[in-house]
Amino acid sequence: MRHEEAVVGGVPGEWLRRDHAREDDPTILYLHGGAYLAGSPATHRRFVARLSWVARATSFVPDYRLAPQHKFPAAVDDAERSYVGLLESGVDPGRLIVAGDSAGGGLACALLQRLRRNGHPQPAGAVLFSPYTDLEHTAPSIRKNAATDYLPFGPVMANAFYLGEADPKHPEASPMYGDYAGLAPMLVFAGGREMILDDAVRLAEKVRADGAEVTLRIEEDMFHVWPALLPDHVATLRTMAAVAEFVQSRTRS
Repeated sequence: MRHEEAVVGGVPGEWLRRDHAREDDPTILYLHGGAYLAGSPATHRRFVARLSWVARATSFVPDYRLAPQHKFPAAVDDAERSYVGLLESGVDPGRLIVAGDSAGGGLACALLQRLRRNGHPQPAGAVLFSPYTDLEHTAPSIRKNAATDYLPFGPVMANAFYLGEADPKHPEASPMYGDYAGLAPMLVFAGGREMILDDAVRLAEKVRADGAEVTLRIEEDMFHVWPALLPDHVATLRTMAAVAEFVQSRTRS
């Protein structure tokens, strides 16, 4: 697996390419997690490389702007610029998957809504790992699963570092409140012992209510974004197999 720095749509980032990649391989736009405050292509390189390998895909990971220096909607703006840049470079949206973990999963949801609003084509699908979709942190699972997860929420409070003065219920900030009618099919993963389990559950309920396609897979004994931390665990192997099948089935010519 090779990685190389690049700029797509004016956004710096990193390509991950398999040694024997083909021109017709799917492309993944991967949005890293980190609560909109941390993370980079480098922190997620190993996980995205493995994801790219099992999905037989080439991936671009944008180094989108982070809070508190760059508040909402800077991350959404950069995600859109990256996506449009991929299209302008010749990537077929029917061969393009948007994916992300934690805040990156929420950002993927925000991106799908932004694409519809601005008249851009939807990708073939979206893959979300433990998506962070409620920046007010109202989920009962935050307290219920505090002893079985590692997230540093402490006293539950909204993510004001990223939100600034924005409405925490803005659908591009807290995608749990979004409108998913006509958006790309989603494959959503969550851990049964993670603090923001309810973010994924409530997202899936909203997507279904809006008439869009979503599959929610909960690994009952897992914590937040476990596939990136437990690469050889049986739960991760199941997850990666499901991702590979989803990517290949959604992008098959």
